[in-house]
Amino acid sequence: MAKKSKVLSKNKGVKSGTKGKPKDFAKVKNKVGKQKQKPTNEMKTDVKVKKVQMPAQHALDEKGEEVTHRRLGMVELLGQLQHHSPKVRRDALRGLLELCREHPGVLNVNLARILDSTVVVATDGSPDVRAALRSFQAFLLEAMPQDAVSAFAPTLALQVRSALSHVSGEVREDGLKLLELYLSRLGSEQVLSQNEASRLVGTLCQLHSHVDLVLPCLLQLLQCKSEAVPENVSQASLYDILDGKLQQQGQAEVQADSQIWDFCLRAWMQAGELPRGAANAIRGPHGTLGRPGWMRLRAAAVLEQASAGVLAGHRSARSFSQPSASQVATLSGIVRRAEWPIQVDPASPFRQLADSINLRMARVFALLAAGAAPADASPTHLQRLASAALTAVEQLGKGGARSLANNGRGLGPEAAASAVASIALAEDSQVKPFSATASLCHCFRVLDHLWCGFSSFQSLDADVGRLAEVTSALSSGTGKNEEELAPTTAAMLAIPLTASLIGLQPEPIPCLGRVWPEALSRREGLATTIEEARPGTVLRWATTWPKMLWYLGSSQPQLTGFLLAVLLKLAKAAKPGSIHETLLASTLPLLVPFVAGMPGEEKPPPLARLPADVQLSAAALLLHFPRFTFRLVTAVAELLCRWSEAAADNAAWPDARLSTDCCELLLEAVLRGHPQTSELLVSRLRAALAILKAPSSSSGSDAGSELSVKLATAVAGWVMEVSETSASEERSLGRPVSRCSADHRRHLAFRSLAWPLCKEVCCAGARALCFFYFSARHLPEARDAEPEGTLFMREVFETLVVSHGQEVFKPKGLSVPGCKPLRGEGADQRHLPHLFVFAWMRAYPQQAAYELLAPCAQQLLGSKGAHLAHLPWVLAEAISYRNACSIRTDSWGKQGLGDFTHRLAPASPMEVRKQLEALHIDALSAQHFLAALPLL
Repeated sequence: MAKKSKVLSKNKGVKSGTKGKPKDFAKVKNKVGKQKQKPTNEMKTDVKVKKVQMPAQHALDEKGEEVTHRRLGMVELLGQLQHHSPKVRRDALRGLLELCREHPGVLNVNLARILDSTVVVATDGSPDVRAALRSFQAFLLEAMPQDAVSAFAPTLALQVRSALSHVSGEVREDGLKLLELYLSRLGSEQVLSQNEASRLVGTLCQLHSHVDLVLPCLLQLLQCKSEAVPENVSQASLYDILDGKLQQQGQAEVQADSQIWDFCLRAWMQAGELPRGAANAIRGPHGTLGRPGWMRLRAAAVLEQASAGVLAGHRSARSFSQPSASQVATLSGIVRRAEWPIQVDPASPFRQLADSINLRMARVFALLAAGAAPADASPTHLQRLASAALTAVEQLGKGGARSLANNGRGLGPEAAASAVASIALAEDSQVKPFSATASLCHCFRVLDHLWCGFSSFQSLDADVGRLAEVTSALSSGTGKNEEELAPTTAAMLAIPLTASLIGLQPEPIPCLGRVWPEALSRREGLATTIEEARPGTVLRWATTWPKMLWYLGSSQPQLTGFLLAVLLKLAKAAKPGSIHETLLASTLPLLVPFVAGMPGEEKPPPLARLPADVQLSAAALLLHFPRFTFRLVTAVAELLCRWSEAAADNAAWPDARLSTDCCELLLEAVLRGHPQTSELLVSRLRAALAILKAPSSSSGSDAGSELSVKLATAVAGWVMEVSETSASEERSLGRPVSRCSADHRRHLAFRSLAWPLCKEVCCAGARALCFFYFSARHLPEARDAEPEGTLFMREVFETLVVSHGQEVFKPKGLSVPGCKPLRGEGADQRHLPHLFVFAWMRAYPQQAAYELLAPCAQQLLGSKGAHLAHLPWVLAEAISYRNACSIRTDSWGKQGLGDFTHRLAPASPMEVRKQLEALHIDALSAQHFLAALPLL
């Protein structure tokens, strides 16, 4: 039997799985005197550290230079906007303002992040935080470009919408302030979309407890001229469309009350009354007593803007801005009960405020009468409103015109300049009491709409006569129906209105943009109707324009150019038999003092001191003169002789000069103006001679030389065309030319008119030769060589070449139009001889003219002196002309010239060539001339 294993024997008596297994939560007992054992998972904290010496540790607290005085950066400030403490949020916005003000780069780089973080601040419960937000947004709108801020318009609109829809009245009030800030700096089109603007109007009209804040916001929103689709268009179901109810639904919407009108009329009636007397106004502060007036002024401004939008045809404005018939009746009731116009004492401090309210409401009435009212409005109500508006304008406009006329006494450029300056100062779009000039501007805007709506009145003739009377009183400048014109502000402001009433429709200019008749500019004139109602009224208006030009002088070129443009439109509208033709015939003669100055005055006329474009407009008016007289021709000729760029210098008036284009037009008007009769022929010839003989400027400028040539061209063209105008002018030439051909008459005019003028102006130098050349250019080709022609050519040669050759052929570098410039060596010396040769060959048959140069030149070949230095150039150019035209020279030098025949022997070309070679001439002339001699 085998023995048991020792392993088995050792485990004998021990139950399997019980001994040796640790107990749960067993308590370890330590022996006495023994240290407690440490747990197995204990971490040792005794770490050995070695120190490193560092001067500073900037990486832990470095924030850069873009921090506030509290060492806070942009990230920390934006994070503090979410803090629970209102004080921390307020300080965060103030710190953000400080950071962006001191470091503009932060705002430029992080604009989107900053705007996104400040969206929720608009509805913050703390008023201090909301006030800090407005301060920061005001700085942001000033510091950043408008285009950059407009890119975040949805974010700004979200701020406004969330604030206005808040349950707290204080938050809504601050939201209105924020909206007014955005609208005043950016405009409604930049902040709100079309649909948002329409929706927001309805929201604002429900805030009756914040009238002072809602009215400015409404005014800014209404100035948006975009055509937004109305939001309150009711939806029609398919069953309604099939039943035919859609048309009735649309009609009901047209007749609905306007929310804007309901809000403004309620604000008007709840505002209260202004203190009427001066004593009552002094008892309290103006801010408290004047609050009703300011509220009514803002309400009237909103109604005015709304009515203007409706009349302009904007769909967005018509949807919520057009009043209903009942609201028009409410306005009519206010007028009927004498609650308007507002009456205060003349000495009251609220007089200016009351007049401004009355003028704005008068324009509202005029807009309604002109077409802004609904179709179902009562004509009786509209007529009452229009009559009340005209009464207010008559009182306030005439009073303002008389006040300005009394304060600005004196006629002349100074008074006119001060009046124009006052117009510029009145250009302000803010809602505040009008100044004296702004009141007049508003009066003319009211008259513009009243004139457009007068056709709907019952008593047509009476209304037109009354309107014409008020308009005439204001256009005279004195507030009275007088013939005398005072250059006051009222007279200048009336020019666009009167011009539009006549039917001229001039182009607007900036200085008169505030009073521009927008309504009348879109319709035909009323000149015939006005003249039938009040004869002579239209003529009085038109004759004030030349007088105003004289008073303005050269002080206001822009306004002067506008008046000249009005007169030009009148000239273009003057059809035969029309009223405009009658007006033009009476108006243009009054323009002479402005153009030519007063008789006997040494100072330049106003025209000579104006810019070139304005001078051109005035000169163009002379072409429309119905009839020229001897005095007018003389005055314009004297104007050209004294004040053109080619005239002599005037030390007393160095800046008074007529431009080149103006001088050309003036000369054309003098020579070709109506009528073309023989009575004025002598006057025009004297004027042409005076212009040609006028002394030139000592400076010898290129502009003056060019102008003298252009004037000579114009005179030559007119002189050569005189023989073809009428039989009476043909007889005035002193010869029986009625049976001559057209070519013969041209040559006769050249010898009888052009050449005598040329002889008279030989003292003017090259100008005489240019005139001779331009006259010869109009000649046809000569065919027959007459004995009289030989004598004429001899006279031409002796006058231009011999007697005055030194002055006539003096090179000045003239640029002659129509003459191809010469090139090569000696071009300046060849230019004038070239002109002479061309004219010489056109004045006589070419072969005979070329042969006549032989005895002329042979007579002078033996002479010496500086006065004949131009002779080789003349002969050389003649040789060049002969070769260019292939002129035959078979009998060259065989013709005699008057008494030359018995003194000079016939000379062949070789003999003349030898004599020419013996001439002592300068090197340049010799080089050019000797090169041409072999061609002789």
